[in-house]
Amino acid sequence: MSRDMTRVAVWGAISLLLPVFAGAVFQWDAWITPVVVIVLLGVTALATREQWRQASHPPRVEEPEPVFRPLPPPVEPPPPPPPAARVVTSVGLASSVEGIPFTFGCTVQWQGLGHAAVHTDPEALAVQAVLDRARQVTARHHPEDSGTVHALTAALGHVAPDATRAVTAWASSITLTIGDEYRSYVQELAALRRQQQLDRLHIDHERTVRSYLSDDVLTSVGSTVVWWLAKDQTKVRETVDLIGALAHLSATANNAEPDLRYRHDHRPEPIATPIIINGSENGNGHHPVAGSDLLPDPDDNENALFGVNQANLLERHGFTDLADETRKRYGVEDWGNPGDEPGEDPRPQD
Repeated sequence: MSRDMTRVAVWGAISLLLPVFAGAVFQWDAWITPVVVIVLLGVTALATREQWRQASHPPRVEEPEPVFRPLPPPVEPPPPPPPAARVVTSVGLASSVEGIPFTFGCTVQWQGLGHAAVHTDPEALAVQAVLDRARQVTARHHPEDSGTVHALTAALGHVAPDATRAVTAWASSITLTIGDEYRSYVQELAALRRQQQLDRLHIDHERTVRSYLSDDVLTSVGSTVVWWLAKDQTKVRETVDLIGALAHLSATANNAEPDLRYRHDHRPEPIATPIIINGSENGNGHHPVAGSDLLPDPDDNENALFGVNQANLLERHGFTDLADETRKRYGVEDWGNPGDEPGEDPRPQD
């Protein structure tokens, strides 16, 4: 049992026994003793309750507030001195075209480093450092390149040390121009370069066309005709009429003589075929195929008209002996006379 419970039991026993003992000694009435017991038990309960409350909720002890001492304000370093500046104008910088410089101008800003005192003129170091960086940019740009000034602004806007690391330098307010004495030359040079490029394209195109025509198209009459017809496949009849000209074109392209068969104005020369009748020569000394193999059968009466016409033709061309032999062979000696036209029947008409 805990200490608090023991204390409650003791006070409860006292509150019960003390009125009984007092009533017996003082001869109280019977009702007084219970009343006193009840009062004492109530007082004991109230006291016990208050004690428990205080034990479960001890009084709050306020701690003393800590004492803060303000820190001293930090000591700020002294501000760096403002950068020095120098305006640079009319400095020639080489461009990508030899003999055509840029005219450069800017405001050079610089600050010395810890050991800047080793140089007697740190400003000259700063200017030289900016100019060296600018030359690296302009040497890669054409005089008419409008983006050169933007490239310079981007390159020179960085704070960078010089070669000796004595100062840091950068530039602002950059200007870049070309002298008037060079501007017309640059424009004319650019126009000439564009014209040369265009001429080279024309020449390359012409070479391609010539190679195509000579190696693929005009190699033969057939390929030339097909090439021409492919231009307009509906003009078949017109292409046929041009075969002679296309053949001449194909032959000329191949350094050859034109084939006379394709010329519209060409007529094949007649080939004189000596006629041999009954195994005799025609007087020219040639011995071609026998006439019986080439001429109609003289024994057929239907071929008599042919014999007359053949004899008349021979007579007209001066072959009188052959004409007489032809008439005898076909049995038409009494038909017509040598002046009759071929194809007319000299026999009497009924």
